[in-house]
Amino acid sequence: MSGRLSDITAVITGSARGLGRACALAFAREGADLTLVDVPGRLPGVPYPLGSESQLRHTADLCRTAGAAVLVRQADVRDLTALESVVADATGRFGAVDVLVNNAGIAAPSGKAAHDIDVAVRGSFHGVLHTGNAVDTQFADFFRINSDDTFYRRDTFFFAPLI
Repeated sequence: MSGRLSDITAVITGSARGLGRACALAFAREGADLTLVDVPGRLPGVPYPLGSESQLRHTADLCRTAGAAVLVRQADVRDLTALESVVADATGRFGAVDVLVNNAGIAAPSGKAAHDIDVAVRGSFHGVLHTGNAVDTQFADFFRINSDDTFYRRDTFFFAPLI
């Protein structure tokens, strides 16, 4: 652990597995405090299993082993009230949210019905919108990383391939 992020608190959505877990571990190895968020169980209209509670706990254990202080919360990123509760818990534990990694999303497999695609688009869009708004209302300055290659720092928006 280098400690380059020792004064940073990050909220990472979709952190039970995959890219979210990888981000959580990278932040943990650099000394950040973490709030890990994933949706509990299955969602109606999603044709594949999502990250599980046990996978989320495993990510948290890996991050703790790397030296991070970790808070785990289950929430659907499409639910603004749930995300406001997550942010309140994170700030209660760590004092601030400095970085938001908006990784949660739902993929629509090709060839699926319009309803399935709508579930995916609404899930991803509302996830980014609600998670960002839940943090943005609490803090004047934070850095947001979205899994769609966009970055946001209060009042500034970047598209990753251009920077």
